[in-house]
Amino acid sequence: MGHQSLLLALFALQSSALLPPRTSPRRTAPLRAVSFSAPLIDDGYASASASRPALLVYLPGFDGNALAPFLQWPALHDAGFDVRCAAVDAADRSTFEDLAAACAAYVDAERRGRPALLVGESFGGALAVAVAGRAAVDGVVLVNPATCYGRSNLARDAPRVAKLPALLYPFGLLSLLPLFIDRHGLPALVEIVSSRRLPCVIDTPRREAYQGRIATTLPGRLPFMPRGTLDWRLREWLDVAARVDVDDLSLPTLVVYGDDDQTLPSADEAARVVAALTSRGVRAAAHRVPGAGHAGTLGSRVDLRAAVAAFFGAAGDTPLAETVADQPQSMRADAQEPGEDSACFGLFPREHASVDPRRYYAPEFDARAVR
Repeated sequence: MGHQSLLLALFALQSSALLPPRTSPRRTAPLRAVSFSAPLIDDGYASASASRPALLVYLPGFDGNALAPFLQWPALHDAGFDVRCAAVDAADRSTFEDLAAACAAYVDAERRGRPALLVGESFGGALAVAVAGRAAVDGVVLVNPATCYGRSNLARDAPRVAKLPALLYPFGLLSLLPLFIDRHGLPALVEIVSSRRLPCVIDTPRREAYQGRIATTLPGRLPFMPRGTLDWRLREWLDVAARVDVDDLSLPTLVVYGDDDQTLPSADEAARVVAALTSRGVRAAAHRVPGAGHAGTLGSRVDLRAAVAAFFGAAGDTPLAETVADQPQSMRADAQEPGEDSACFGLFPREHASVDPRRYYAPEFDARAVR
């Protein structure tokens, strides 16, 4: 688990899951409120005027929140990607079809002649398969795709939580937490907080300040998932996701998976997806993230930019290959040195002075600050 995944878990325990649900006013019709954002602009890493030669659209898991991969965005931005993220309000009652249509329309509207990469994680991975068949994209990255939900521990355990009485429901949510985390989170967090090591993709003071701004504001970013929302998303999102046919994909596809995922059988699913695609002549490969649980696959144990560069850069003179042509194709060596079984895998010894938290919002680190 990447350190941000532990923070997500801790803050969910301390601030969200144990608080009364933050519900919307009563509505006479289902709310459909899929939204899209540019997180690096919103959080001050990039200026609003920055232009990028390629588009990357991220589709999140069934929590509807795009926080999990936040560590990866600065390196991908600097590689040339305009990073956009979908999010879904807890009161939203969009169907799978509604989401696929909205996401496809957004990609087509924002592409504007640029190469486009679609990244879908967990439920978003299944959604990405559907979107890729409708929108003009050049490649797909599936991260622990929920196309295997029907064979998962989550399918076994989550429906009973959605049926619990209101007073027991928060505790039911907590009972699902072990499915999402892994054993490396706490030791990795200690290394980072003690300023001994940094995640492999957080290798400049500016990126460290960005990491700090996100981490210190997590309590306000984590919405509680009401019981009705969980029930809806299990039935209308994940049950449908389990029926998505990966044979519908015809684009180059990279499948990224955590090999300690207890939520979904992601290792088996990665092998199945790659075999299904390559048997039809579609370029596909799997990238294993050693020791990563479901929530931490895009955390500190992977360099997604490098994985994308290695796969799409090998495709020759395609639009995405040109975007990543000058990017590293593997994680930096000193972050791999601790070994795959170590909690420090993916972390490298700090090279620059620690950024004082009081300077996280200073003009040299935050593009929103007035100089």
